[in-house]
Amino acid sequence: AEYMGKSSATGTKSKKKETESFLKNIVASAMDLVSGDGAPGVPATASAASAGESEEPTRTIYLPSLKRFCDMAAEKAVDLGLVLLYDSEHKRIRVELPGPVMPPEGQPHPWIDALPYYNAYANCDPDDEESKAYVFQELLLLCQAKMSPLGNFAEVRPMLRPRLRLLSQLELFDMQCELKGDDVVEIPHRVVAEEPTVVAELCVDRGDTIAVVTEHHIRAWNKPFAPLLDELIAELERASSPGKWRRQPDETGCWLAQYRDGFDATRFLCPALVRALHVPGVPVVMVPHNEVLLVAGSDDPRMLKAMFDTMVALFTKVPDPVCGIWTLDSRDKWVPWTPPPEPEAIARMAKNLAARGLGQQYHSQKRLLD
Repeated sequence: AEYMGKSSATGTKSKKKETESFLKNIVASAMDLVSGDGAPGVPATASAASAGESEEPTRTIYLPSLKRFCDMAAEKAVDLGLVLLYDSEHKRIRVELPGPVMPPEGQPHPWIDALPYYNAYANCDPDDEESKAYVFQELLLLCQAKMSPLGNFAEVRPMLRPRLRLLSQLELFDMQCELKGDDVVEIPHRVVAEEPTVVAELCVDRGDTIAVVTEHHIRAWNKPFAPLLDELIAELERASSPGKWRRQPDETGCWLAQYRDGFDATRFLCPALVRALHVPGVPVVMVPHNEVLLVAGSDDPRMLKAMFDTMVALFTKVPDPVCGIWTLDSRDKWVPWTPPPEPEAIARMAKNLAARGLGQQYHSQKRLLD
């Protein structure tokens, strides 16, 4: 006010305009300060006019307060069926869980640190609406992940298991979501073999049900997928007794895993268990079903024939069995096995199985499209 008085006394018009603009900005800052939760607005850009150069008021763009930013996120979350509340004491967003997935008594609702997202929003160009929208999108994705019905990580960790699946099955699932207009569900996975492509994923085994771990769960638990998968594979290998195998159909036949826990085929991820069988030549493996793991030796035609005969018999018992045939390379990686030309009967059986498996995949995709 003192400055304004002096400016009026001099009668300098441009000085008065500059001062009025200055005071308007101060008032705007004060209004932002008292309208939020005590956190002032943060100037995004400011361009002060030099005295006497312009009659236009100074234009300053202000970001919302942290509380207002969280309120904006809560407004957008309504469309997703989420209820978000701002915790001003800890500067975080609380995700209110509905009745069916309420946390246990005494346990807090899940929460998200709001500051990293607020800072990302602050770093966006004021006119870049796309980048601002992306910040809210990432924040809301994490909020959705916090709604995980599988439970918190400490609760599900003892039930986590690695599992094998055909990549084509995941692709079919994506197609179903797209055709129905549903949101695509990302399932983190690692390719472990080709022709056909087999991937390793994570699941929660509750005994009577198995739930697939999605990208939402990985986000909610804040546990990177790759090291978690490696850890679970190592646990499975340590827990697998080397004696739980039998010859199929007799003592000259192939090896059949007998763990009977629903994850026999998952031992495919443990090359040391396969090598411990000491088969003639290199190990040749098939995993037609989650509960079936067959191993033969490349140099033993009787073992190979027994494995292929077992596989053919499974076509009448298992829906859409996996028909891939793999062997271990020098780095303990699974690669497609190419049968030698002799014996001719073995080579023919292997090629027929491969063709049959490919036909099954095409049939499944066509059935879905039809």
